[in-house]
Amino acid sequence: MSAEIRLINLEEKILFQEDTILQLDKVIRKQYDMIDTLTRRLKALEEKVEMLREEIESQPATITDEKPPHY
Repeated sequence: MSAEIRLINLEEKILFQEDTILQLDKVIRKQYDMIDTLTRRLKALEEKVEMLREEIESQPATITDEKPPHY
């Protein structure tokens, strides 16, 4: 195998690797954005649940919350 053919093969491999790296970078960025969005939404939901829990706990018990005497 001549040096020129070996050099061409190496250049092809490098180009393929660069393309693969760029594709992987796009996937990683997309996943990061998705994780960031999901993290923010989860935090908002946790805050909403905590707010509702505090609201429920602060309300006085009503007669419908009590068990009837025969239980």
